[in-house]
Amino acid sequence: MTVLSISCKSQKDTFQPIANNIKKYFLENIPDIKNVDALYILVDTVTPRSKCIHQSAEYKWASTEAKRLGNADSTILENKSDSIIDLIDNFDSTTFLYYRARPLVIYTKNNMEKGMAEQWFFFDKEFKLIPKYSFIEKIAKVDATGLHIEDYVPLTPEDYKCFAKIGMLEYRFNQ
Repeated sequence: MTVLSISCKSQKDTFQPIANNIKKYFLENIPDIKNVDALYILVDTVTPRSKCIHQSAEYKWASTEAKRLGNADSTILENKSDSIIDLIDNFDSTTFLYYRARPLVIYTKNNMEKGMAEQWFFFDKEFKLIPKYSFIEKIAKVDATGLHIEDYVPLTPEDYKCFAKIGMLEYRFNQ
């Protein structure tokens, strides 16, 4: 799979618009949120080849869901996933399609409790938010890329070391 991870400390200013769009999204979509405290993000460039992988994963996810529900279409969906992956060598791995990011967001609620959330986001070249299903076909009824709100767990020094090692960008916002 050729997905270029382009996040690094030298790119922090470049990706500030993505961080701002993500912050705005969470402020609008998490109930009872007071402010976003921090955002940890890794931005990937998606190419036609990696898009093919994402579409195959969508079919695989649908197949798994169909199996769980006892739906006979599960085999058809799994075969479709496999047939897409078989074509992967025919797709370009150098052309930009969009950016993909899954930030970890730490926020404060109105009652001053902390919370954490994650969600997949997709952006065009101008860093404008685009919906996932504008560029791949939605197969599964359930979307695993939706908003995930979690209990707050303080990050450890090991977490920060890992973030630095993989080039994860950190954005802190005024509180």
